[in-house]
Amino acid sequence: MCGRYALPIEPANLPEWFGRQNISVDGIEHAEKRSPHKYNIAPTSYAPVYKENKHIEYMQWGAKGHGKYTIFNARIESLGSSKTWNAGAPRRVVSPGVLHHRHQRGTGGAEVAAPPDAGGAGAGAGAAVASRRASGSGSGSGGRDSRDSRDRSLWSAVAPGGRGLKEHNSITHINFDPNSPHDFAVTSSTRVQVFSSKTRKVVKNFTRFKDTVYSGEFRNDGKLLVAGDASGLVQIFDSHHPRTLLVTITPSSHPTHITKFHPTINTHLLTCSDDRTARLYDISQSSKPLISFNNHNDYIRSGTFLPSSPNLIVTGCYDNFIRIFDSRIGNSNPIIKFNQLSPVEDLLSLNSTNILSAGEGIVKSWDLVAGKLSRNLHNFNKTVTCLNSAGEKGILVGSIDGHVKVFDTSTLNWDVKFGWKFGSGVLSCGVSPDFKHLVVGLNSGLLTIRTRKSNIIDSSIDSSNIISISSKFKPDRSHGFARFMRGSDFKGEGEHNIIDEKINHKKLKLFERDLNAFRWYDALNNALLDNLDIEFTITCLEDLKKKGKVRIALSNRDETSLEPLLTWCLKFIDDPRNVNIIADYLICILEMYDELISRKPVLEELILNLQKKVEIELKKAQDAERIIGMLELLSA
Repeated sequence: MCGRYALPIEPANLPEWFGRQNISVDGIEHAEKRSPHKYNIAPTSYAPVYKENKHIEYMQWGAKGHGKYTIFNARIESLGSSKTWNAGAPRRVVSPGVLHHRHQRGTGGAEVAAPPDAGGAGAGAGAAVASRRASGSGSGSGGRDSRDSRDRSLWSAVAPGGRGLKEHNSITHINFDPNSPHDFAVTSSTRVQVFSSKTRKVVKNFTRFKDTVYSGEFRNDGKLLVAGDASGLVQIFDSHHPRTLLVTITPSSHPTHITKFHPTINTHLLTCSDDRTARLYDISQSSKPLISFNNHNDYIRSGTFLPSSPNLIVTGCYDNFIRIFDSRIGNSNPIIKFNQLSPVEDLLSLNSTNILSAGEGIVKSWDLVAGKLSRNLHNFNKTVTCLNSAGEKGILVGSIDGHVKVFDTSTLNWDVKFGWKFGSGVLSCGVSPDFKHLVVGLNSGLLTIRTRKSNIIDSSIDSSNIISISSKFKPDRSHGFARFMRGSDFKGEGEHNIIDEKINHKKLKLFERDLNAFRWYDALNNALLDNLDIEFTITCLEDLKKKGKVRIALSNRDETSLEPLLTWCLKFIDDPRNVNIIADYLICILEMYDELISRKPVLEELILNLQKKVEIELKKAQDAERIIGMLELLSA
């Protein structure tokens, strides 16, 4: 609210003007409980003074003007919505004054201020008039602005740097445990990792998968975790014990991209696979699905439940259609069908009557009651990949263009409230239920964890409590005093204020340095050193095999460089755990250096000794099989 205002009286006359004798003009003090209205006046740096002859003279705040009144430009701010006032509330001091909007003209056309008895709009200025306690009172249009400001502060408080973790493959899915302390599961490559919300470090690893994993999700009670993989296998684990596999389901031989527990029925599980079929299972009887929805014409890459309608299931398909099924009907025909006009990448259920769908660069909102499209969001240049709900704070939308944007669903046009830009395409994103962490997964394999600053005032705190909150901010002390008092404010892990940012730089082995520097030849040589444990050597051999660099590491070798490898193989081939990896390397050596081995007696002797040892181990295995057969006959 802006306008021109007048200072009609001197500060010494303030007590008489307000009719209050408890205002001290000299000390600029006042009684907070009895202070006038809630407005704060912030003048511009320079303001024009209008004289009767209409000439303009520039002045600053407090400069003397013409005649009886000094007129200047000023801005009225509601203290509840002013971030500037909230930040400086404990120490803000402004010259006292009473301002009235200029509404009328005097004699001869000169503009004058209208006093209250003539209909002027009054507002107080300065510490002697506007108090922090009064900022929470009063009415008017400040409520909506105040809420917008607090919500914007909430998102801007998310640390811009955060913590970044590099994975080998893209981060395809992020899911938060609905229960405190809200740990989160990150799906990437062939594993699901669970991160602690307190330390932002990995606390559990689910690795019992044979192929790329998709859609690691917690159940609503946080006790189970489910995930599907590219082989079609669906596995359900005890979320607290990664080695405890409880249920295994094989809905399809095609990749299963969606696995999701029912929000209210703990035994129901939804799976969506690339065989164009969505299935609803009862995990207590997982041999066959309760119902299959096979009325799709392409891959199903998104699916969810409607939260307040336990029998309704929504699927998004690459055939451009969104389908809603009712599991009570007993057939695969959808009850409602919407056309996205592009492949559906993700779905989000806002409530029982509205769902969001993402396809290409557009997010669409569908009204289930009216059965039609309610709005489009065209805020992205590339394909939108993920949708995530932030409750009453809005929705998070991520895109391949590297942006994550927050949309305010309480506004008429769903305005963009905040946003972040990342270095590569966003495949998944999520925010913790307590709005403490923002986690974003990129297609480059980078996982970004950003944590909200703990000293930001939450939107649920009323502005009338600013005094009590600001009093908790402690003044800066000397370094010696700070060291002496370190840890005195610790209140336990429930505060969630302690984040271990220390990076333990573990000293790498020689072969690990070579692997990181892509020196495959040297890595193999250093892995065969005599002082190295067999576990490290096996790790190097497995890593070279995984990267497909075995032949490169074995190339350009002579008798001197081949002998250590063959000697190591001869020494450890009798261990059944090493047979597979040793056999892979021996096959490559025989194929690449057959002629060299025949010309070098040392190498030829090593190969013959390997052959003899293999024959001995085979004979032992045959004898073991015979003994097993005898024992089975005796125990039958």
